[in-house]
Order: sequence, then C-alpha cells, then structure tokens
Amino acid sequence: MSSSAAPLSDTDAAFLYRYGNDVAEDSADVITETGLVALYSVIFAFAMYSFYRKGIKTRAASIMLCVVISLYAAAIVLWALNLVDFYMSVHVLLMDNANTPLPDRGALSNEKRAGLPGPRNTLLVFNIIVADSVLLWRVWVIYFRKRWVFVFPCVMWFTTFVFLVIATICQSRSNLAVCNINSGLTGWCFSLGTNVLCTLLVGFQAWKHRRITRFLHLRKSKTDQILSLLVESGCIYCLLWVPQVVIAVLNTPRTKHAQFYATMVLDAFGDQLSGIYVTLIVVIVNLRYTIQWEEADSVVSIPITRRGERGNISTICFATPPSTTQQRDAHVVAFQLDDSGVLMDTMNGSREEWKETLEPV
Repeated sequence: MSSSAAPLSDTDAAFLYRYGNDVAEDSADVITETGLVALYSVIFAFAMYSFYRKGIKTRAASIMLCVVISLYAAAIVLWALNLVDFYMSVHVLLMDNANTPLPDRGALSNEKRAGLPGPRNTLLVFNIIVADSVLLWRVWVIYFRKRWVFVFPCVMWFTTFVFLVIATICQSRSNLAVCNINSGLTGWCFSLGTNVLCTLLVGFQAWKHRRITRFLHLRKSKTDQILSLLVESGCIYCLLWVPQVVIAVLNTPRTKHAQFYATMVLDAFGDQLSGIYVTLIVVIVNLRYTIQWEEADSVVSIPITRRGERGNISTICFATPPSTTQQRDAHVVAFQLDDSGVLMDTMNGSREEWKETLEPV
C-alpha cells in the first residue's frame, strides 16, 4: 500500500535530521542530570538525618544547614528549568506549529526559550559561589581563623564571583564592552584555582598533623582520617572540575556529534557537582565525627624550638563521640617540643615526658 503524501524535500529532510540530533543530544544532558539529582536527593536525605542526629546547637551548624538546603533547592530548580527547556525545544521543533516551515523552527525555538538561560546561569553561579565559600570556611577553621591564610583564597573567590556575575549579565546584554572577554571561562578557571589552592592548604595541614603524631608514636587518629577525607574529596572535586573548564575552552559545535554528546554529559555534571560535593562532605563529617573547634578543648598548640628558632605549630583535635572509647591521643590538650624531648599535658592533669632527639618525620 503506497502513501499519497509527498516526500520531504532535501532541505526539510536535512533540517529534520538536524533537529532529531539536537533532541537526542539534549536528552543526554537531561538523562544524566536526572540521575545526578536522584543521587543528590539520597545524599541530601542522609545530610538531613546527620543534622538530626548531631543536633543544631551552634550558629555554625545552623548556617551549614541553611547552606545545604539552599544548594539542594537551587539544584532542583535548575534541573526543573532544564526539563522545561528540553520540553519546549521538542514541542517547538517537532510537535507544535504544524504550518511553520521546518527551516524556521530552530529560530522560533530559540526565541521561545530566550528567557531560560538567565535564571539557569544565576542558579549555577549561586551554587558555585556558595560551594566555594564553604571550602574557604573549612580552610579558615582548619587554620584556626588565621587571616593571612584566608586572604589569597578569598581574593580568588571574589574574582570568581565578579567574572561569573559578568558572564550572567552578558547573557542578556551582550552589547556591553565587558562582554568582549570570555568572563564565564575566566570565572570557571578562578573557581578551579580556588579549589586547588584550598585543597593544597588542607593537605599541608594534614601533613603537619601526621608529622606530629608520627613523632609522638601515636596511632592514626580521627583527625588524620577526616583531614585525609577532605584532601581526597577535594582532589576528586578538582579533577571533576577540570573537564568543565576544558569544554568551555573547546566550545564544541553541535556539528561534531560525538564530542557534543560528551559535552552535554559533562554539562549536566557541572550543574549538580558543586551542591553534591558540599553536601557529601557535610554527611561525612556529621555522621562519622563530632568536631569541636573550641580552642580550650580542641586546639593542640605546639610551641617548637628547632635550630635556634621559635614558632608555633597548631594542629586539630576532633572530639571523640560519647559512645566510643577515648583513645590516647583524644586526651591530649597540649604538647611542648624542644630539642631535649617532648612534654605532653593531658586532660586529667597528668604529664608524660619523652627524651628523644627531634628528627624530621
């Protein structure tokens, strides 16, 4: 049985093929992001449970709870906007406007979806800036609120914020002179640099703490474990962030279908990665450790004299939860090291002393 419908012209067939490819490529983004949102929802549920278990007893805990909820809400709205964008694209290109010629439907689709990139970019910038702020806060706390450590990462964070805001504004007002630079790519690079720098700072503090505990012949403590987790997760986050910068540099066109599929998948990761990382770190910290940053209980201050120079090295003590047996290193209040040995004060008032020669660890 033959059809009486006239065959498509070569032009219409070419445009239909192009629209089909566009829909397939966009669906890769939507499917990937939907899976990430499902994973994020599970992590968010664990985060809420961890806050319930730990309790919200301090202002810092209240702020962190608000941050976690805000990041998740922004991620959900961003995902919903991407779904709306995909739905509108499919309808305009393939379903609506039956009387509109196929070559004109691409421009019509772009026109109808013109209002979506602004809110989407705003939410993405919000997630990136807040996630980087949490990382800066952790560095500040780990270094016991030393401002000199905080200055340079904070400058990089502020630069990230400025360039990403410019990129968002340029989405709707591209005639501005500042839009001549690739502010979006610049902002992403500074964000990556901020994360790399903060991870290195945490790693340096972890190295110092491990060096001290090895010298004192102490077993690996919860402090070592959580600092290692922060360093390892920071490295993974930076490695996942690198492809986002790469795809921004390459700016792959849709005509390169295989590469553009990869771009869409990585783009979905970029939308959700910041919130997932921050929430996952909160879950790890809240469920596995009770962290106290009060100086009297949790700061281990080490005045050290070596080769005629005097300085201070500080490390961190993570309080042991009441349900667990306290280890030897959990009792330590302060160390005093010099060339003749080590003097350790403990919480019960006793003192122990070792006479050992200080050697590099």
